[in-house]
Amino acid sequence: MGDVSPTVKYSEIIEEGNVTRLDAEYHDPRRIARETSLKDLGGADLATKVSVTDDRVPDPRKGAKDGDTFSYVEISGVDMRDGFVTAETVATGDAPSRARLRLGRGVVALSSVRPARSQVFVTSDDLFGAVGTTGLITLKPRDTKELSPELLFALLKSACVVDQLDRRSRASMYPTLAPDDVSNIVLPLLPDSLIEEVETGIRDALAERQSFLTRIDARRRLEGAMFDPLRPDKLLSDLRFGGPTTRTRAELIDGEAVGRIDAEFHSKAYDAAIARMKTAGQVRSLGDWLTAADTGCSPSEEEYRDGDSPGSSAVLKVGALSGMGIQWSAVEYAPAKYSEKDGTRIEEGDVVFNSTAHQPKYMAHKVDVVRSVPPALDGRLTFVGEMLRLRLAPSADVPPEYLAAFLRNPLGKEQIRRCIRGISSHVYPDDIGEIIVPVPSKTDAREVADVIQLVEKARWRYSTRVLAAIDAIDTHVAGVLHTG
Repeated sequence: MGDVSPTVKYSEIIEEGNVTRLDAEYHDPRRIARETSLKDLGGADLATKVSVTDDRVPDPRKGAKDGDTFSYVEISGVDMRDGFVTAETVATGDAPSRARLRLGRGVVALSSVRPARSQVFVTSDDLFGAVGTTGLITLKPRDTKELSPELLFALLKSACVVDQLDRRSRASMYPTLAPDDVSNIVLPLLPDSLIEEVETGIRDALAERQSFLTRIDARRRLEGAMFDPLRPDKLLSDLRFGGPTTRTRAELIDGEAVGRIDAEFHSKAYDAAIARMKTAGQVRSLGDWLTAADTGCSPSEEEYRDGDSPGSSAVLKVGALSGMGIQWSAVEYAPAKYSEKDGTRIEEGDVVFNSTAHQPKYMAHKVDVVRSVPPALDGRLTFVGEMLRLRLAPSADVPPEYLAAFLRNPLGKEQIRRCIRGISSHVYPDDIGEIIVPVPSKTDAREVADVIQLVEKARWRYSTRVLAAIDAIDTHVAGVLHTG
């Protein structure tokens, strides 16, 4: 028999003559008791330690000029496990309507949407001045000597605080927080030794994050050195400003059937780009290197489960792609049947990208190599139908990291977009094998793989330090609540 549901008196939901909260979860007596205990043990209301900031920028779309960009931080880019996030470069004319929140230095931001997911981050130097979505609530410590941004970040990700945020969320289908909802969150009192441990851990993590960004810059420079001589900028210019292309019927015949008749496919810009690649060195058709090119299978919304359970499939969705490594916290779970099919099982070294998009410009928006699969997911990792998975043959003379680098470059990405069929923008496995790829030297191929491994190591070290700091807080709080 389960716990008896609490009965709340009418007088307890009245504040200044108005009814306050009617949602049952808000009045959960066990959660309230834990918060009361934290307060009795010296905890402080969040509002006494921080200020809510709301620094808005003008709508970036107004007065936008062609080629203007800005740095944007969206909630979906925040890793739920460790708060890792990077700003994305977005064309000003494509700015989302919610891109209005300026991120200040020393600010901690948390998602107002689904607070149980714990999408929280601290604005390190590279995020200062970036624009965030208005779906974020930004908090700034009143006195950094009393509460540092690093400590606030770790506290907001601790189990006792996430539980309080979840309790205060409003609505069931799309739980959200208002800034006022977080004001009376109780921050646990921590001993000085633990505060020092947590702050040191988070600062070390942020140093690893800087190393990650440095390695990413090195990767981009290396990719530029390999591909810039092949003039990807010329391909983009030709696609944008080139005139109409005329093809004869004979040129459209593929075997005995008419091939592609979509005009975009036949742009002479592609012919010129491929000719430049062939002039510069050896090229191969992508299909020559592949043992598999597949789209996945998407579970229905009703089949997704709230958490992991024995025998379930771990589903890689488009939101897990970052272009800088898989965000493993974004994996979701579904029945075992989805990972039991050989054609939809993900393995170490697979290259993945989104193969559907609302607009062609978002096709293959982020390309990643599957590396460092968490042991708990090994053997049961699958992917959705909106993604395409490429698997290189053992005999291929390039590492997956090189292929991903090429597909991120306009020379590769525009060839993927050339394969689009239909007005809703789909790319199919049968078309992808015709993409032309320059064959790198062994040195270039190895350097790309090496720098990516350094990126992944820095990312792993960041995560390890953040999770250790959060765990230290959770362990301490659990101990004092138990003894208290």
